[in-house]
Amino acid sequence: MTKNKARFAVAALAVALACSAVLAEAPVTKLRIEVDGKADGNGYINFTFTPATGEALKIEVPVVDRDREEAISAGIAKAFKVALGDAYRVDTRGNDEVKIEARDKKNAFQVAVSDLSVKGVSVKLK
Repeated sequence: MTKNKARFAVAALAVALACSAVLAEAPVTKLRIEVDGKADGNGYINFTFTPATGEALKIEVPVVDRDREEAISAGIAKAFKVALGDAYRVDTRGNDEVKIEARDKKNAFQVAVSDLSVKGVSVKLK
């Protein structure tokens, strides 16, 4: 890879990370996590869940080689249900989406993808 291509790739990654950080900054009462792709190796997805009134929670979702959207989404939903308890409704929607919703509008929250070590998989917060 030439130096210019490497610089462009780094700049593009920085812009993508900045855009995702902006999305995660405003507290919301509902959010969708969209998963795309197939795992190319074992790894994990780390989320940071921050309620409007409380401490941030680190939520780690293990991913196994060759897992597809449906299995990864199910793992994300399970991890969030265990971590969040009854204050939030967590459901899978379709094969590739997880919906998180505050049961009480006072329980606004923020979510960010803090680490994604799985190749072949992308995660979008909407």
